[in-house]
Amino acid sequence: MHTTRLGFLLILAGCAGDPTLLEIGKTDGGETGLRLDSGLSPRDSGLTPQDSGEVPVLDEDGDGFTADEDCDDSNAAINPDATEICDGVDNNCDGTIDQNAEDASTWYADEDGDGFGNADDPQEACDTPDGFVSDNTDCNDEEARIFPGAEEACDGLDNDCSGQTDEEACTDCTQVSYQDHTYQFCADTKTWTDARDQCTLWGYSLTTIEDEAEDQMLNEYITRTEIGSAWIGLNDRGEENEGNFTWVSGLESSYVDGWSANEPNSYGGNEDCVEKREDFAWAWNDLRCDDEIAFICEGSF
Repeated sequence: MHTTRLGFLLILAGCAGDPTLLEIGKTDGGETGLRLDSGLSPRDSGLTPQDSGEVPVLDEDGDGFTADEDCDDSNAAINPDATEICDGVDNNCDGTIDQNAEDASTWYADEDGDGFGNADDPQEACDTPDGFVSDNTDCNDEEARIFPGAEEACDGLDNDCSGQTDEEACTDCTQVSYQDHTYQFCADTKTWTDARDQCTLWGYSLTTIEDEAEDQMLNEYITRTEIGSAWIGLNDRGEENEGNFTWVSGLESSYVDGWSANEPNSYGGNEDCVEKREDFAWAWNDLRCDDEIAFICEGSF
């Protein structure tokens, strides 16, 4: 079927003098259509985006970031370039709140829960993290008995973080430091085994004498403290050990020059523990272990 299309083009004068094309035609269906085409874009015609149907992107708070960039376009203090501060708000639009805030405080881990923190384990945060405190003066964060101001106890520990261990805390004992070791010259009289157990309870051991210099140091302070004859850690207790003297600390020592003349002699067959004897000029003497005399503890701290 043959369809005849009739078109008329008329040039009309617009209000602004711009030509407007009016097309009149007949479709194949026989209907008549009319279309007006000026050939101009909204911008050419002076139309705004609102007039043209386009949605504008605004910057309502004037912070230089449009609404599609800004996470809060109603607050100029909130934008991707803002500095994060502790205020419960995502200031810099990074999706987190108060993370790496400029005014965050420094907190310190308190693993032992004594209220004093570890200076070597800090964390920056606006609010106190769980298990952290603002203090950083704990000298041992693994032991709750140790913190600045704690009462010093006789336990082989620096309880009060003073840099010294057990100062004046061991009852009836005088403390002496020598070559990074701590000694307690104790006047309270005990059997050898009770003295051993007391030293162990405090975190020490009955003293081990490793050379002549240490032996002479003990002589000096045992004289100064006036505690009299005192137990040391040497013994040959047990039938299988008779004559084989060892140190209760487990340390090996080749020093044997401390013995008094004719000692050890196991007088009566049961002298298995060793003292520094006052009337032997502090030389070593084997003695019954159940005698009660003073004692000397030693700790490697």
